[in-house]
Amino acid sequence: MDLQSIINHEYGIRTGLAVARLVPKPAAYALARFLVGRIASRSNQPMVAAVRANQWVAGGERATESELDEAVGKVFEYRAYSIVDLYHNIQSHERILKTIEFDDSAQEMIERSRRPSEGAVVVIPHVSNYELAGLATGISGGRGIALTEPEQPGGYQHHDRIRKQFGIEAIPASMSSFKYATKVLREGGIVATGIDRPLAASGYKPTFFGHPAALPVHSVVLALKAKVPIVVGCVNRKANGNYGVSATGLIPMKQYENRKSTILANAERILEICEQYISQDPLQWAMFFPVWPDVVPEPKSE
Repeated sequence: MDLQSIINHEYGIRTGLAVARLVPKPAAYALARFLVGRIASRSNQPMVAAVRANQWVAGGERATESELDEAVGKVFEYRAYSIVDLYHNIQSHERILKTIEFDDSAQEMIERSRRPSEGAVVVIPHVSNYELAGLATGISGGRGIALTEPEQPGGYQHHDRIRKQFGIEAIPASMSSFKYATKVLREGGIVATGIDRPLAASGYKPTFFGHPAALPVHSVVLALKAKVPIVVGCVNRKANGNYGVSATGLIPMKQYENRKSTILANAERILEICEQYISQDPLQWAMFFPVWPDVVPEPKSE
């Protein structure tokens, strides 16, 4: 098993939960920093190579070797903080709500989900502690369904069971779940899903950070089919250790000359907004899969 498989394995998640509950947070942070430092130093691991390439592109393709090494380490460090904060707070609704700070637009989306009127697809890039923000949304009364990755390993399924406990109905993506999601949207509900995890079978390669990327476009397909807008939400770790959650307004879909160009153009409009969110602090972009597998980093001279 590679490191990605170990981290996402259900036993790995259960171990993380146990450690976070038993060990004081400062000690858990220190342990997490040590562990991820060991992981980040293994440049032969596919996960580390993926982060390196992703950071090279998201950082503007101008980093030096040492800057890129540091960026990779910081990505793993931020991810470690997110995991510790998730597992440490998961038993307390009060602690979760104290850790998550919704801005006005995000709070408005939560309110909107409580009183279905016009449906909306909420897309979320994998930035910072998106899992903890999702649980806080459920605690705050946010309602809707979340489309998750298909054919997930046990660890992901465990996360889905946790989400359900907080009022979030998480469903692996499939033809039947897409039909169900379309029904929810047409009835005025909210459907949340990721947008920046690569999907080899996508069939589309929208431009993302200046490069074509095989990213999923199902969020746009759902929005077009149900005739609803898209909202982009994002999370970032703040200087005080809390997590801020922000959201755009409603983004209506546009029609172009044919179905393929309509899907591609709208996907690129949404991804451009995701770029802006990620660019605020690329080191918080927790993407451990190669978004651009053909890109080879070419660090600048020191």
